[in-house]
Amino acid sequence: MLHEVLYALLGRTGWVVVEEDNVFDINPALSFLSTPERKMLQQIVALGSFYKKIRGWVEEEERGWVDRVVGKATESETVGRSAYVRTLAEGIGELLKEYEREVLSVEADYLSSKVFTFAEFGVRFGRYYTLFPEAILLLETIEEEGLRGGQLVDLLQRNSLHGHGEVRSLYGRLLGKLYKQIYEQIVVWLLHGRLHDSCEEFFIHKLTSTGDESNTLEDWNHSFDIRPSLLPKTLIPAVTAEKILFIGKYVRVVSRAREEIAGGTLFSREVLTKIKEMAEFDYSRFQEGIEFVRAEVGRKFLGLFLNEENMEEHLKRLKDFYLLGKGEFFQVLIEECQPLLKFPPTKYSENDLNNRVLPSVLMRLGCIDPK
Repeated sequence: MLHEVLYALLGRTGWVVVEEDNVFDINPALSFLSTPERKMLQQIVALGSFYKKIRGWVEEEERGWVDRVVGKATESETVGRSAYVRTLAEGIGELLKEYEREVLSVEADYLSSKVFTFAEFGVRFGRYYTLFPEAILLLETIEEEGLRGGQLVDLLQRNSLHGHGEVRSLYGRLLGKLYKQIYEQIVVWLLHGRLHDSCEEFFIHKLTSTGDESNTLEDWNHSFDIRPSLLPKTLIPAVTAEKILFIGKYVRVVSRAREEIAGGTLFSREVLTKIKEMAEFDYSRFQEGIEFVRAEVGRKFLGLFLNEENMEEHLKRLKDFYLLGKGEFFQVLIEECQPLLKFPPTKYSENDLNNRVLPSVLMRLGCIDPK
């Protein structure tokens, strides 16, 4: 009977253990079991029904992801549609493998000693009575709410505050795996200014293009933005997300202008070291690393404007022309507006100002050809 119980723990029923309404139970025909023994066995084989449900979800997610990769259509609108959920499935799969090894260990101990009591199951599998129901609750929440990307990270972060040590450890492991997923996406954006997001769940996304993408100004202002709904707020505050967006935009613009490979000569060795240090999950280190990179980018941007683009000279000319640095523009404008200022404004005043007064002002200043 021990072997049938072990099979049940791996999600397989037989004569001793039967399945009713997706729940494993002891066959009522076994009359030789006392009531306490039956209750003990029911508690043990309940793990098998938990295992079967979790294993089914993991395998379905794996098949869905493979179908997505090979381009095969699937009936489900959610299975295989999230890289974050797939990573979570891998983490839960590792938990199941630990459980399977424990089942095999129990069988090996029995075969070697020929002595084993069902009471020992409570000791050997005690942690899974807590972990499996928690995992099932997590999977149900993901499916019901359709969570993905940063939403999934936030859920695991909240759940990791659990008071039970085993549960807290499980969520910590799963969070570590999801952090690696989001870290890879952030690194590609920081170093290359590109999105590594085939499932469209990264918190930075490409907007619908409304103009020429080769236009640098268009690319900076209207090509990329933050998706607040997919931002993992427990890990990346909105301010930090804006810094990450800014850095990627800088890499795109500068690498395109210089026709260099992004991430090569654009960053110093110190910046690359900081980015590498962020690979290990640490909230403070992550925030510090992003700020370090942003400051470096800000200094480079400032130097680019002031030195290479001679921004100081442009600003001086604006000051001279519009801000009374010399005063000619507004002096001439006031003189030319005198006829308009003698009468109350009409519906034609704006048209007169733009089409008669302003050209006359620019002509007197020598900004346009009188012809």
